[in-house]
Amino acid sequence: MKGPKIHRKDETTFIGVSAELSLEDFAIAPLWRSFMQLNAHYQLLDESDFYAITDYPQGYFNTYNPKIPFTKTVGIAFENNGNIPAEMVKLVLPETTYAIIEGINGSIELPRIIQSFLSDWIPNSSYRLLDQPHVEVIDRSHYLLTNEMREAYWFPVELK
Repeated sequence: MKGPKIHRKDETTFIGVSAELSLEDFAIAPLWRSFMQLNAHYQLLDESDFYAITDYPQGYFNTYNPKIPFTKTVGIAFENNGNIPAEMVKLVLPETTYAIIEGINGSIELPRIIQSFLSDWIPNSSYRLLDQPHVEVIDRSHYLLTNEMREAYWFPVELK
């Protein structure tokens, strides 16, 4: 795996829809459909990318268990301080440093990338993984043109 780039991201607000999922019960397609329908109804989307934010419970990566639930929020970055549709949630991520891996082919490559990052890169780097949400940034224009997920995965990290 090519090493990630390190980037400090300002506090960011997102809106979207959330659900509790697990690897065993990973029903992400209905979550995306729900968001896309709401997004079309409220005409929220401009030219921004899509985001999938995963909030894993503390210690999630210590032991593999596909039944452990986590919260997945899919949506968009939201810079408007206006009203948020009642069917959507607002999620504010604090300023954080991320290790970013770009050019991932969504569901095909993502599990391998995460495994390699956690088992190879993190232990041999000067960073440690934080117990904060992970962020997938999905290239909106690529997705709308090709219906393929081309994304970047943002791991929250800090220096050891």
